[in-house]
Amino acid sequence: AGAAAMASRTGFEPVNQPQQEGTADNNAADNNAVLQSIGLDMNTLKKYKWYILGGVGVLTVVILATCISSAVKPKAAPPRERETTAKPTTVSTTSMGSTFTTTITTVPGPQIGDEECLGHKGCPDQYPLPYDSGEWPSEYTWTGDLPEGFIWGLGTASYQVEGAYNEDGRGASIWDTFSGADTVGMKGADCSYCCKQAPCPVNPAMGIQGATGNIACDGYHMVDTDITLMKSMGLKHYRFSIAWPRVVPTGKIADGVNQNALKWYDNFINALIDAGIKPYVTLYHWDLPQALLSPPEEEGWYSTDKATGQPDGKVVQHFVDYADLCFKTFGDRVKTWVTFNEAWTFTFLASGFGKAPGVEPYMNMTIHPWIAGHNVLLAHAEVVDLYRTKYSDQNGEIGITNNCDWREPKTDDPKDVAAAERAVLFQLGWFSDPIFGSEGDYPPEMKHVYGEYLPSFTAEQKEKLKGSSDFYGFNHYGTGWAAHSEE
Repeated sequence: AGAAAMASRTGFEPVNQPQQEGTADNNAADNNAVLQSIGLDMNTLKKYKWYILGGVGVLTVVILATCISSAVKPKAAPPRERETTAKPTTVSTTSMGSTFTTTITTVPGPQIGDEECLGHKGCPDQYPLPYDSGEWPSEYTWTGDLPEGFIWGLGTASYQVEGAYNEDGRGASIWDTFSGADTVGMKGADCSYCCKQAPCPVNPAMGIQGATGNIACDGYHMVDTDITLMKSMGLKHYRFSIAWPRVVPTGKIADGVNQNALKWYDNFINALIDAGIKPYVTLYHWDLPQALLSPPEEEGWYSTDKATGQPDGKVVQHFVDYADLCFKTFGDRVKTWVTFNEAWTFTFLASGFGKAPGVEPYMNMTIHPWIAGHNVLLAHAEVVDLYRTKYSDQNGEIGITNNCDWREPKTDDPKDVAAAERAVLFQLGWFSDPIFGSEGDYPPEMKHVYGEYLPSFTAEQKEKLKGSSDFYGFNHYGTGWAAHSEE
């Protein structure tokens, strides 16, 4: 019910909000330019409205792309062979029970020709395997077996299922404000753009106007019932997220910690374990404490050095402090941690395409997604470093879950092939290359296209980022076409 507010993948339309004079048209043009550079356009975003399955949060350790040994065997269009050149190493992870084995492999890449393609040193010479353009299979035969130890699980997000949005000392989150919940009087809800008197307005970007997480699945009050249902299903692995504003109402440890929340999560984790269900915990699934976003003083993930225009990481220490509290309180029982779920969604889409916060002045797609993403990556690296040093005796794993909807070239035109590759690189590579790549940095294609708009990492930051994940977490929802546009 209320969970649909966050679960919906509607709301790709640009947000129409009051702008300072002269900024609306410029921002729209900038935003369209960004979309076209990765093989998308505004009409495509309006047409395709994605829906996250009710329980969002595919269990991080279940990576079908790397775990399934079976092959998809089409009845038509036999795979073709082509020459490839080797790209730099990439990381794949196989989950076997609760043990993670990471291997480094060389991935075949398309040969590069002499023709010019945006962001590339040349154009990919050939259409990606396994099928020729236009020879895609019409039906599939699935064969094979899942490997021994393959993990099936379920996952949720705190805002989608907990409810109890204003109970037991929970602070307001940006999703409460975004969905129009009555936050008057809640901790952290006195921000510069927050509701001052009920009824509170709904952000125009909300895909389902009126839907909130106020009650959602009422998980906060139905622990016994929910776990009984999980047990009846034979569920053995459950991933959930901790609500930062429930545990630390203002997002700042110095302002106080909500002991009611710590007790609730402590009891919940114990109840899962008693039921034979292994807990997997996400530290951040989009619900930033509202007190950390009150422009211009508090900018959340958009925190920027006003002198340089570069991300200043002001929010990072608050996230590290919160993570430290979680590790200390729950780490004796939780052995798999996810720092962030789908950073692309809560940075790119949150800058004007249907996800919270969706507010000015953070709606310029040529600037704000890259600032937010940079701060998120810095926070991820610091939290992983903390866990691996201070809490190494807990013998757990930690990583990040990224997301990407695959893009297939619309034709075998090399420029369409390059557009499809850019679309994946600029979404998945944006948050994967700095962690799993060999340089600790953004994809070269992104740096080439966005230039000075893309922030830079210091040498120390790159070292912390490289290898800062014990597994490869990946959420995928669907596939679309990509085509080059001269515009």
